[in-house]
Amino acid sequence: MEHSACRQPKYEWLTPKRLAQYYGQSMVFILIEWIQSGMTISAEELAELYQYMMSHSLEDALKDL
Repeated sequence: MEHSACRQPKYEWLTPKRLAQYYGQSMVFILIEWIQSGMTISAEELAELYQYMMSHSLEDALKDL
């Protein structure tokens, strides 16, 4: 990903800080749901699922259900 001083961002509101907060909050949500559901899958499987969710679009994930 190239960053240039003269390049205008596509979405000015979408900052690195907001992106970090979004992904951090999504990870916390997944962990809380896992704990509240009784941790019925392994931490390794949870990590795999999280990776899948972060690397696929919502549309693709819904098609895989």
